[in-house]
Amino acid sequence: MVLKDKKYCQYYRKCKIEGQTDYIFGQSNAVFDVCELRWKGYSGTSYPGYITAARSPGSSYTGYLFNKCKVTGSDKLAVKPGYLGRPWLQTAQVLFYNTVLEDDKTINKAGWTTMGGVKPEDVPGFKEYGTKYTNGGPVGTSYRKGNVLSADDVKDLDIKSYLNNWTPSYL
Repeated sequence: MVLKDKKYCQYYRKCKIEGQTDYIFGQSNAVFDVCELRWKGYSGTSYPGYITAARSPGSSYTGYLFNKCKVTGSDKLAVKPGYLGRPWLQTAQVLFYNTVLEDDKTINKAGWTTMGGVKPEDVPGFKEYGTKYTNGGPVGTSYRKGNVLSADDVKDLDIKSYLNNWTPSYL
């Protein structure tokens, strides 16, 4: 499927998105720009959550780009370290770029987890670059199941390419 129509593209800027299980899911070309991704949590015991469950059915999908977003936990409900995502399909495309984590209990050290038998290490589209903590310290990524990118890998990153060259008014 070739995405010629811009209606398949989404752009979110400076918003708060709150949830617990796959609260950003499905197939789309979407950019989340300087957003807060907040774990909702549970009122009793805490369970881990998943920010994304991406599904990219073909090469014309660029998937989700989280640009300079901050991942936080609820201050009112119990929250366990969650995951950046889990793959709905092996072709899932998700990039967390210059993400800020509230603390070392925000995201599980593996980063990504399995869904429906698809392992995150078998998903080339699970990517991460420049993740750090609120205090500015880098997040240790040696245990990550997804692909940790280098500065050279992201030097040509272009938000507009995630949106099929559509330019939202904020850009």
